[in-house]
Amino acid sequence: MPDEFEAVKSYCDKLAGRYSARDTMLEEIRQMLHMEWEEYPTDDWIKPTMSPGAFNAVMGAVRLMTATEPQISVPFDEVGGLEKTISDNIEKAAKAMWNGSGRIAQRPVHYEIVFSALLFGEVCASVTRLEDLAAYAKGAEDKGMAARIEAAQLESPYLFQVYNPATCYGDFDALGLRGMLRRVETTWGQVVDVWGKLAEDALGSVAKDRTDTVTLNDWYDWERRAVWVEEANEPILFDEHNLGFLPVVDMIVDGTMLFEEPERQRFPLLYPVWKSGLWKRENLSMTTVYSLIHVLASNPLLKRKTPQPDSKLEIDRTVPGGVVSLLPDEDITPLVEKVVDPSQWQGLEMAQRINRESTIPPMTLGMSPDNVMSFSAISLLSQSGRLPLVGTKQISGAAIANLLRIAFKWQKNQGGKTAKFYDGNKKGIELKTSDIPDRVALIVNLEPDVPTDKLQMANVAQMVVGAGLASKRWARENVLQVGQSQEMDQEIYDERSVEAISQQRIMAVVQQMQMQLQAAQQQGQIPPGGQALNEAAGAPGAAPQQAPQAPRQPIAPNPSVMEMSGAMPPGGQIGPGMPMTGPAPSRLEQG
Repeated sequence: MPDEFEAVKSYCDKLAGRYSARDTMLEEIRQMLHMEWEEYPTDDWIKPTMSPGAFNAVMGAVRLMTATEPQISVPFDEVGGLEKTISDNIEKAAKAMWNGSGRIAQRPVHYEIVFSALLFGEVCASVTRLEDLAAYAKGAEDKGMAARIEAAQLESPYLFQVYNPATCYGDFDALGLRGMLRRVETTWGQVVDVWGKLAEDALGSVAKDRTDTVTLNDWYDWERRAVWVEEANEPILFDEHNLGFLPVVDMIVDGTMLFEEPERQRFPLLYPVWKSGLWKRENLSMTTVYSLIHVLASNPLLKRKTPQPDSKLEIDRTVPGGVVSLLPDEDITPLVEKVVDPSQWQGLEMAQRINRESTIPPMTLGMSPDNVMSFSAISLLSQSGRLPLVGTKQISGAAIANLLRIAFKWQKNQGGKTAKFYDGNKKGIELKTSDIPDRVALIVNLEPDVPTDKLQMANVAQMVVGAGLASKRWARENVLQVGQSQEMDQEIYDERSVEAISQQRIMAVVQQMQMQLQAAQQQGQIPPGGQALNEAAGAPGAAPQQAPQAPRQPIAPNPSVMEMSGAMPPGGQIGPGMPMTGPAPSRLEQG
């Protein structure tokens, strides 16, 4: 066992060494996001000015990608023998787990996935079964951690965590991800919170304060899991997990695996701006321009023409603007000089333009166009400007789907249990492990939609269904991104039924009041409240005396018309005693 553990540690050290250049790239890209630039001159008159272009591009794209929630669907027709009700239950469970994990972390998980995909061009995440964390917390000194895990289990049985790719080192081969190492600097208190007594036993007799910094290593392959800290001699965990899968994902967003070097496989959103050095050139140009403006333009110089060169110029600053006493032949004029050379402005504008072209068009993020354009042209440019986000959209959705598949596979391996999920609306969802297929066909769509896009998609869905090219279910799931089409049908039917019943009751009340009014009129009497009855029936005031006339028969509604309008369920009946549709006869008609 010690020899095997030392072999794993040695392999992980070599694996992390291969990623050293990638770590440098990701760190410098992170500095661009946080506008940390320290290569400017340090003279007193220098005014360091950093460009926010990199920050605006990344955060604007993140806001656009997270404008809508991930649309999770489980197509029942992609897995043979999977019933529609089971497919709906799996879909509900997936949404409950994903949203529950976000409530535990108090931040939607897909926000972190999108942020990592855009900034670093890579998504690294893991699935943790909270039942295992609860077992680790038993016997630890911190009793509050066990209570926190117990409360988290009420939200979701699994926890989805997204990691900084600069701390993750994937081991890839021809079959994909062979293993992944996560190496991060953290505090000893956080290690104990997760691993409980296992971490305390691994530390041994060496005293550690909770705030002390340690280097945590977490290695997963298809056979075993190894967890250790560099400061301890014994591993926290080194055992076979017997899962039959990897509970981690490591996916490259924009890039290629054709190159061996990890730093050449990943192309983050800011890669061209970083590699070209134009972000630093833009910072240098802005620093130069604003430093010169501060030194020269904010402190204008004066040109003095005087017959007494040795005399001292005195300006009275006690009054606003100042007062200067001049000799008869003396003159003072401002010295006009070129503060900023035009070539400096050209260099700054060129750097800004190339940086915009290398990331994402500002118009896509809501910036108004420079010229007057038609709405259709703006909409077209806004749509085409999202092309840099295609990779983020596809890979982020695939990463979410893979994490959910891992959770379902983990749940199925437990066997003989019924999992309960909480969807956030006080509705419990029960899913039998026997109903989970061996391969869950899970599709996650993370579309950067805006209200105009939703209107356009609604029109497309209406045309597709109206032309008979696809069913309503297909249009809802593939065009409108609405899951559980059968439940949507039931919800629409319920709303129309309530509307029809409410209309029926209103018309019945009006009919009863009209009949009472007619009976009173035929007897030549207007009962107390007749004025109100007339007004309720649509006749203001008391009608004049008229000859009696037989009351009209109520006009029965056409069932086919009611059924076509959706107010009546197919083949159903609204109920007996349908109200009359014509107006009450006046007293003149009654003779």
